[in-house]
Amino acid sequence: PGEALIVDVVALTQRQRKELEVASVAKLQPFARWCRFLRATRKLQGFCRGRACRQALRRKRDATVLLQALFRPILALRRVRAWKASREAALTALEQRKRARAGTSRPNLATWSPGG
Repeated sequence: PGEALIVDVVALTQRQRKELEVASVAKLQPFARWCRFLRATRKLQGFCRGRACRQALRRKRDATVLLQALFRPILALRRVRAWKASREAALTALEQRKRARAGTSRPNLATWSPGG
């Protein structure tokens, strides 16, 4: 009976130890996650100077440069189109003003010439 009791106590302490481990891991998980996050941000900011990290940063930079080069003509085209649209709007507004002035009796000084 004494040996069985010892085995039971050992099993109980092992089970308690396991439960304690699980509980402590559950408590520490958010902290570990925060540490991983900090490490990752430090790596991205360039504090980590490991070879693999530098390569990843270089690849990221190259990809960014490539994307910018690809999108540059598209953005330029968009800018030109927006400028043309605003210019068209301004020209139509000018035309409308001219038409409105043409309906009035006073002379249009922009188109008036002394010869007639």
